[in-house]
Amino acid sequence: MEVDGRPDEIGAIARLADSARYQETLARVEAEVAARGDAMPAAWLGPSEDDPTYRLIVACNELVVAIDNEVHTVHSYLKDK
Repeated sequence: MEVDGRPDEIGAIARLADSARYQETLARVEAEVAARGDAMPAAWLGPSEDDPTYRLIVACNELVVAIDNEVHTVHSYLKDK
């Protein structure tokens, strides 16, 4: 439902937490923490772009940007409402 051309519910705007990308990234982080605990990962001897830990960190950083964008979108929606 829309009010003045805008979605009526925040859930229509804030969809990141339900996205596959968000769920998959969190599942990867949880699996990594469960597997390693507080132990440091072994040294990687190849290019850093091929390191699974590096790729997970990049995915997490991209997710942080998406979260920040969604917070801004929700804030703008609430401010304008």
